[in-house]
Amino acid sequence: MALARLAIVAASQMIGFLAAVVSAVTPAGRDGGVDVTASGLVAQVKAQMSQVGRPVVQQTLGEATRRRCRAVVYALAGFTNDAVSYADDVNVALFTFDLQGAASPVNGAARQLCP
Repeated sequence: MALARLAIVAASQMIGFLAAVVSAVTPAGRDGGVDVTASGLVAQVKAQMSQVGRPVVQQTLGEATRRRCRAVVYALAGFTNDAVSYADDVNVALFTFDLQGAASPVNGAARQLCP
């Protein structure tokens, strides 16, 4: 299984824990930027080796707004300062994660989701 799919599966497990709901991995392919869905949440997972920028946060927020739910973004390599600042302004939860599947909240919106 490719690293990106492993990361998505790990994120779905993290979301299930955070939101105490069943989560689902979206099928591979064109997903509108959504990799994982859960009750009241959509998430995009980036397993790239470069920091995630503002456009990914904007795309995820757009899809969450369309679905009337909360936006969450997971990034293996973290986020640019611009992405974090924008996410703070629009209440998008940002998490970093490692290859063992452990996630850490990056901003206040993410910390609000943590038990």
